[in-house]
Amino acid sequence: MPMPASTKSLSKAEVKLLLQARAAYWQRNAPKAIADYQKLLHEAPDHPGIYGELGNVYYMTGKYPEAAIAYGSAARTMIRMQRFAEAYSLLPLIGSLNPQEATAIDHSLQVHSAAAAKKARAAAQQKSEQSAVPD
Repeated sequence: MPMPASTKSLSKAEVKLLLQARAAYWQRNAPKAIADYQKLLHEAPDHPGIYGELGNVYYMTGKYPEAAIAYGSAARTMIRMQRFAEAYSLLPLIGSLNPQEATAIDHSLQVHSAAAAKKARAAAQQKSEQSAVPD
């Protein structure tokens, strides 16, 4: 399962909504929890932990197609944030729910991580060349 959402990058209102969603889930009020998580994602769409928590609610209530979509959104957000290892760790779970989605995310990971590695190598090469030039 994905890591819980961090509150570090959320506003006070968003943290309050996150806590409401969690409370609704623990009170076994899945519809309210889902609604709160969806509202929160509307306000903070680039927060993979929120997608993960929404996926957990769907998963625990037997809504597996919806869980796969939420976990997939978490992974895709992580890829955009270059958090490749975290995204990769979700592949077995996503694959158990939707193998095609897991394959697509795996491909995206390969493309984006290769591009990031190439960019990092180029930056390191440039830095190395700059330090080799006498002042």
